[in-house]
Amino acid sequence: IYEYGLMLGTSATVFAPSKQITVAQAIVLACRIHDTFYGIPTTHPSKHVWYDGYVDHAVAEGMIRRTQFTDFGRPATRAEVAVILASALPHTAFAPVKASASIPDVSVNASYYDTLAMLYRAGVTAGFSGGEFRPDRTITRAEAAAIATRMVKPSLRIAG
Repeated sequence: IYEYGLMLGTSATVFAPSKQITVAQAIVLACRIHDTFYGIPTTHPSKHVWYDGYVDHAVAEGMIRRTQFTDFGRPATRAEVAVILASALPHTAFAPVKASASIPDVSVNASYYDTLAMLYRAGVTAGFSGGEFRPDRTITRAEAAAIATRMVKPSLRIAG
């Protein structure tokens, strides 16, 4: 992730893997994945706060809706990060490596179920030991980095 410039540290020398990722950081990560995939320059100037340009870009590219989030500095949930990151690439980039997706703690009626099932089948995420995703919990920078890494390097996806 670092070698592609997709995710930087919280300072010049600290990655802070156990720190929670914020909504803004998830959007920035999704924009960098999207821009790398499509060959778009990844510089998005901010108007007021550091992530404004990325939010504008994510809205323009259809990754998020303008009114989808009201607090970009709060910790993001695991479901939010999965949906935001999945929006960075076309569905064809998530070729299945598994026949099915079993996510015991996510209802098929959840608005994000189809996205999670696609990520599970593609081997981008596998959940925890029992297969559960824990969608309402926050997600660490390390966990988000693992998902992003499997998105951009299909050879690292979890098969079977």
